[in-house]
Amino acid sequence: MKQVEMRIYGMTCDDCVVTVKRGLKAVNGVLDAEVSLKEGKAIVKVDETKVNPENLENAEVFRTTRYRGEVRKIE
Repeated sequence: MKQVEMRIYGMTCDDCVVTVKRGLKAVNGVLDAEVSLKEGKAIVKVDETKVNPENLENAEVFRTTRYRGEVRKIE
């Protein structure tokens, strides 16, 4: 398991947080996602055997909405 810290751009409200969190959790291999509007970031736990952590930037939620995610750190 890896923990990925992402900077999330475009969020302005709690509904944005819910949308991004739901979108990240829909990715095969994502075990959990916590999204913070105040900090503008997400902490995502992934099974790296199912998903490349760097590919989270290309998650459907970022391709089909106005939000954009940028991987900052992988631990």
